[in-house]
Amino acid sequence: MGGHAKLCRELRVPLSDLEKWIADKAVPPIGIFLRAVDLILYETPTPSSDTGSDDPAAPRDCSASGDSSSTLY
Repeated sequence: MGGHAKLCRELRVPLSDLEKWIADKAVPPIGIFLRAVDLILYETPTPSSDTGSDDPAAPRDCSASGDSSSTLY
């Protein structure tokens, strides 16, 4: 997005709240979280079609290494 200030404007949240969420000191409201997910999806390029295959990409393990606990927000 180009920095915290731009992200705050896009999500319409105060910088102090964003900094708490980034520092894992607070959890954003679900509506803000979903808007952030939408931004990520919008900004993520689609996979290149020059692989010659119509198969979807293999799933990736997104779990944190060395941490057996999982947190769902």
